[in-house]
Amino acid sequence: MSIKTRIYFFLFLALSSIHLSYGQPGSFDLIVKIDSTTIEARILKITNQTVNFKKTSNPDGPEFQMNKSFIAYIQFENGERLEIASEVPYTPSPLISYTSRPWVYPHFIDKLPQWPDNDLRNAKTFFNRKAKSFKTFGLLMGGMSTVPIVIGAAKISNSTHSNGYSNTSERRSDGIQLLVGGSSAFIITGMISLLKYNSYHSKSKLVQQELENRKLSFNRFSASPKFNVKQQSYGLSLRYKF
Repeated sequence: MSIKTRIYFFLFLALSSIHLSYGQPGSFDLIVKIDSTTIEARILKITNQTVNFKKTSNPDGPEFQMNKSFIAYIQFENGERLEIASEVPYTPSPLISYTSRPWVYPHFIDKLPQWPDNDLRNAKTFFNRKAKSFKTFGLLMGGMSTVPIVIGAAKISNSTHSNGYSNTSERRSDGIQLLVGGSSAFIITGMISLLKYNSYHSKSKLVQQELENRKLSFNRFSASPKFNVKQQSYGLSLRYKF
């Protein structure tokens, strides 16, 4: 066997070994839940109550957190097995939640009853701020779009009073372009702003409804009048909920 043939042979073996090592099924951690369903994941952290991980199907995606009460055991990549069910008694709690700013994810609205009170209040603030910003954006862009509309209409109107034919044609053409461009910008930005505003406003109302179902107020400040019988005087009690 020639030297060149040997080099090719060893390269083939090296590439084959790399392919096999990355393709084998044990190249991930396996979370086996109480209901026998599984999640292929990368375990990031294990605490007394929860397990933090990322899904192998989306390694650059969000970090998940699962309560140990839903996990039977974890089969690690290196073959080790960690029994979880025997460690933690079963206590119902949200199955999976995002570890930070959960309200920015699409699933937040679908699982409102699972989120803590503080997350709902923060979500309400976030949705209100977003709705207000898109409303302001729509009004601002709408006002800016009217400028070329007005200028274009003025050019078209003035072109009818011009004596020079070429000048009249140029003014009319410029006026039409400004009118069409301004109208298009007005419609497009207006529609986008309206859709975004309605979306965030609707989410805010859903969160508000969930807070009301829990008999919670979004407003952290509360005021209630009081009457002192002994001193025969009125007062106002102010409270701030943290």
